[in-house]
Amino acid sequence: MKRIAAWMLSVIMVFGLAACGGSASGDEETDAAVKNDAGADASQSEGEIPEVIKIGVVCAISGTYAQEGEYVKEAIDLLKEELDAQGGVEWNGTKIPVEFIYEDNEGDAETSVNCFNKLIDNEGVMAIIGPPMSGCLIAAGPIAQENQVPAIGTMTTNIKCTQIGDYIFRACFIDNFQAKVAANWMISEGYTEVAVLSNNADDYSTGMGDEFVTQFEALGGTVLDRETYADAGGGDVKDFSVQLTKLKNVEPQAIFAPAYYMNVPDILAQATQIGLDVPILGTDSWDTPDVLSLIDPANKSDVYYISAYSALNPDEKVQEFSKKFNDAYGKTPNSNGTFAYDAAALVVQAIHEAESLDGPGIREAMATIDYNGVTGSTTFDENRNPIKDANILKFVGNEVEFVTTVKASDLAE
Repeated sequence: MKRIAAWMLSVIMVFGLAACGGSASGDEETDAAVKNDAGADASQSEGEIPEVIKIGVVCAISGTYAQEGEYVKEAIDLLKEELDAQGGVEWNGTKIPVEFIYEDNEGDAETSVNCFNKLIDNEGVMAIIGPPMSGCLIAAGPIAQENQVPAIGTMTTNIKCTQIGDYIFRACFIDNFQAKVAANWMISEGYTEVAVLSNNADDYSTGMGDEFVTQFEALGGTVLDRETYADAGGGDVKDFSVQLTKLKNVEPQAIFAPAYYMNVPDILAQATQIGLDVPILGTDSWDTPDVLSLIDPANKSDVYYISAYSALNPDEKVQEFSKKFNDAYGKTPNSNGTFAYDAAALVVQAIHEAESLDGPGIREAMATIDYNGVTGSTTFDENRNPIKDANILKFVGNEVEFVTTVKASDLAE
C-alpha cells in the first residue's frame, strides 16, 4: 500500500503541474525529487514485485551427460505446467508467473561457471537449480555465493559443495551418508573383505571411495584393494580389464564401485569376461533407467546400486509423480528427474515464503524451509544438507528390483 500511495502521489503532482501550465523549478524541483526518492526507497525496502520470477536451471542438454539433463528438464517442465495452471507463485498476495531458464553446461565444470555468470549477469535469475554433478557445482558455486544468489544442486553428493558458502544448498543426501549406507549394507550381508573401484579424475567418485573406506573399516571390515581409473570426460575410458584383474586377484567378497553410469556397461561386461563373480554395489549415479538397455542381462548377476528414489516405493506422492511422468514421457522417472523436481519446487515454496524477493530473503526461506516432496520431507541442517533415506536396488534382467530401504535415522551417530 505504501508503494501504491507513493506512486499515486507522484502521478498527482506531475498532472497537477501540467494542468497549471507550468513546470517545477527551484525549491519545487527539489521537493519533487525528495518525494520521488522517498517513494523509491519505500518500494525497495518492501521488495518490488517483478513481472516474472526467473529461475535458472543448469544441466547437460548436450554431450556425454545429456541423458541426465533430459530427465532434469522433463521433470521441471512438469512443475512449470503445474505452476502455470495455478497462475504462478503467490508472494505477498500477488500471483507471479515463473520462468525456468535453461543453460547447457555439457556436464563440464568450466562451462558451468559460464552458465552461472550468464544466468546471474544477463538473465537476473533469483535462484539456480543444479547442476546435477558435484564437480560442476564446486566450480560454479562461488559465482552464486559472491552474487548472493541461492543455488541448489540436485545430485551433488560431494560434501565440499555446500562448504562453498551459505547460499549453496543441495537436494540429495551427501556422499558420506551414501558411503555409510554402502558400508553398513555390505557388513549386514556378511561381506567383511571387499575391494573398491573408483574414478580418480572425478570428485564424486573419489570422495565416495574415500568415505566408504573410512566407514567400512570403522565397522570392522577390511578393504583388500582399491583400484582407480582416470576418466575426466565421462565415458572416454572403455578398458577396465587391468583394474578388474587386480581386484579379482585379491579375492574380495564384494566390490564397491562409485562409477558414473556411462562406465557401468563396460565394467560389468569385463568383470563377467574375466570371471569376477562377486556382488558389485554401485551408487546413485547408476540410477538412469536407460542404462538397463546398455547392459547385457548376462552381466547383471548380483549387481546392486544405491538410490535415494525408487518408483517402486508405494508412497502416494511417489506413485502420483511416477504416473504423471510416465503419462507425459512414456518412461519411469529416475533420481535425476525427481531431485530436480523437488529442488525446483522447494525453491518455489521458498519464494512464496520469503520476506523479500531477493537473494538474502530467498536464502533465508530456504534455510528454514519444511518441504514435503516426492523424495520425502526436507529440512536443512546448519550446513544446508538434507537428511534422506536411501534405497538398495538390484538389476534383474531388464528390470530393477527393490531390495530394501536404509533409514537415515538407523545410521545416526
